[in-house]
Amino acid sequence: QNVIMNDVTGGGWFVLNGTPNGLPNPTTNRTLLMQLTTAGDISGTLNVQVFPQGVGANQYQLTYTYDGTGTFTDSTEDGGSPWDNNACGCTDESASNYDASADYEDGSCDYSVLGCTDSSACNFDADATDNDGSCTYAATGYDCDGNCLVDTDGDGTCDPFEIDGCTDNSACNFDDAATEEDGSCTYPELYYDCNGDCLVDTDGDGLCDQVDLPGCTDTTACNYDATPTTDTNNALCVYPAGCDTCSGATDGTGTVVD
Repeated sequence: QNVIMNDVTGGGWFVLNGTPNGLPNPTTNRTLLMQLTTAGDISGTLNVQVFPQGVGANQYQLTYTYDGTGTFTDSTEDGGSPWDNNACGCTDESASNYDASADYEDGSCDYSVLGCTDSSACNFDADATDNDGSCTYAATGYDCDGNCLVDTDGDGTCDPFEIDGCTDNSACNFDDAATEEDGSCTYPELYYDCNGDCLVDTDGDGLCDQVDLPGCTDTTACNYDATPTTDTNNALCVYPAGCDTCSGATDGTGTVVD
């Protein structure tokens, strides 16, 4: 800051051979020589001595002139230096960063191959040199083809994920999540559903029609029967009339014969 160079000699800056701050950027192969900010005009001449690969015998002596702002290139008449017009880059077509516009090789060629470098991944690429984050892995208990690592009973479900339960969907306790039948299935009684309700109960008396026996259930009737389960309003019952008693038999229609 506050640099003044207004005499005939000017100023100079140098580093010893191999000093890090004199080396080029490893990606661009360029070195920032100076960056100036001024409120006025700026002009001058910059003489540069470069030792390629640190070899002084192969030095380049370059001269840059500038007047105002902008980007300036080497103006030295040296038969063409590697930095003329800054047309440097990777000139190897087999490299991943080949630059068709580059005239000079700057050593930046990258031969890395992107891919999955994890040998435990399903898409491991033996030719890949740089991991690109594309690795995919098999689900727990399975191989990369989706097959179980351990399936003792061969039902297609890996042993660690077997679930015991009732697998019969006609059972009252059918378990949709179960993969292994454990003999725990329970079923409704005959004529009933799993809730204990009749499948058919026409008269709504709580007895399934299949076990609902018609007959007279009035103990005062001549034809009372303890076996029947149904007698709507005692319609099937027979009672004695007048001087008749229940001591006689009936003719099957409810009429006392004796």
